[in-house]
Amino acid sequence: MGSPWPSQTPYEKHHFSDLLKRTAERLPDKTAFIGGDESLYTFGQIWDAAQRTARMLQYDAGVKKGETTAILAPNCPEYAVALHGSLLTGAKVTTLNPLYKEREVQHQLEDADAVVVFVSKLFAPVLAAVRDDLPKLRKIYEIEDIWELASGHVPEPDPVEIDPEKDIAVLPYSSGTTGLPKGVMLTHYNLTSNLKQLMATGLIDEHS
Repeated sequence: MGSPWPSQTPYEKHHFSDLLKRTAERLPDKTAFIGGDESLYTFGQIWDAAQRTARMLQYDAGVKKGETTAILAPNCPEYAVALHGSLLTGAKVTTLNPLYKEREVQHQLEDADAVVVFVSKLFAPVLAAVRDDLPKLRKIYEIEDIWELASGHVPEPDPVEIDPEKDIAVLPYSSGTTGLPKGVMLTHYNLTSNLKQLMATGLIDEHS
């Protein structure tokens, strides 16, 4: 029995944030996110803020290609800005469960060699409790302030060359059911391919 889905040629290889860039250029005024207070954020706004955030990370925190930034926050529009801003520097992003306790936060940040953390104000005390035990951590930004912080920088990050098939984009951690959680290395090509696979099923489209 054959697959109900048509055969696909190999997917185009590019930076994961190129997907956001393309949508922002094509549909800058289309709503990308609706915040918890029902504020609307367009693709154009998210892309502009991501570029400014990347510039901030490069010049304020000294983030270089291959380093790790972290996000400790619930789902919110600012999450996308922090994620794509980090990726534009060539960094990889490790995402933390916001329900983690101090020991779990410390383990993941240490294991991932995180140099920057974007943290929600709600969870800032958890991070503060282990801050002194994280010598590689250079900067902490409260994610709710990302719009104001990024606005002080031009939307022109220094360009960084990446290999979509080899360079890691995100570093989520396993559940740790058989031991301490371990990082799962996902490249830019992993992420873009997964999205395009979903598009092929019709579950999402280029406007999603």
